[in-house]
Amino acid sequence: MQRSSLLLIFALLLTGCSNSGPKLGQVTGNVTLDGNPLVDAELSFMPTKGGRTAMAQTDDQGSYTLIYSMKAYGGEVGENLVRISKYISPKADGSQTQSIPARYNEQSELTFTIKPGQNTYNIELTSK
Repeated sequence: MQRSSLLLIFALLLTGCSNSGPKLGQVTGNVTLDGNPLVDAELSFMPTKGGRTAMAQTDDQGSYTLIYSMKAYGGEVGENLVRISKYISPKADGSQTQSIPARYNEQSELTFTIKPGQNTYNIELTSK
């Protein structure tokens, strides 16, 4: 199983099962890199005012649906810092290399304000 898949499963297992909690908005979209679908990338939406991070993984078309917990889709309403990661095959020493520029992950410049209801956030990344 890929590292990003394991991280998504782990994050979902850590979440609670309570029906009460913050307001959520559903978020779907597509991610491209240099005009091509970004496959098997991990997205995290982190509320800028504190709260639980929601996660998603892109499919073979670059599409994603944000997941808040095992029982809830979406992310916390309000401004979110968005980070996108994709690791390429392990090196001989077992480490993996990040294939997305730092401005989209560790030093992300991406933000998105989630509103109640359905939200669409298409993300067009460039490698330069």
